[in-house]
Amino acid sequence: MADADIPELSAAEADELLADFRASRRDHGPNKGAVRWCLPALRRWFDALNADADPDPDDLARLAVASAVCRPVRDALLYGVLCDGSAATWSLMADTIDDPGGHDLKRRVSALIGGWWAKGEPALDADRVRRACASLGRHLQIPDDHVIGFMGVAAFAMLLIGETDKAGSLAIVALWHDPTCTLAGEVMEALARGALPATAKAVRKAEGREGD
Repeated sequence: MADADIPELSAAEADELLADFRASRRDHGPNKGAVRWCLPALRRWFDALNADADPDPDDLARLAVASAVCRPVRDALLYGVLCDGSAATWSLMADTIDDPGGHDLKRRVSALIGGWWAKGEPALDADRVRRACASLGRHLQIPDDHVIGFMGVAAFAMLLIGETDKAGSLAIVALWHDPTCTLAGEVMEALARGALPATAKAVRKAEGREGD
């Protein structure tokens, strides 16, 4: 993709950021190193989303590089995309990076995802979800092998709001670049089974897209 109006992160710059991220995790431990390196950028991205403002391209660069190789960072982004703009959401995002194996976090995440799939609760704000996904993709050109986390997040989010064509397209591209992308794999499995989460059905009904 080439667009003179959008800043571009070069492959060399992305590789340098990745090396710095890995050094932080090596020096401070996997979780604390990720917190030190990612959390300020994640907070600014979340605040910009809540304010309906453009994210900082430098923050996107950090989040793209980290989410492509670190599942807790990717999952924190996913919750920021799908949940509301509350302090509780931010707490979930921060805890996901700080203590990804914590018992309380696993319980909260299991209840959240289970509720989305089975009951459609808590309800999703489809417009916010679309805006959040757009914030990841429209403000910085990122080398393909460093954008897998963003693609996986967007694919899963699109599935949960019933945008199955977009979800499938994003998942296919993500898996082409990285066959181990778990979010993209879950999307493709759900589409192959014709299994729509309850949130998707609720959004389609609210938007008059039940025939999609």
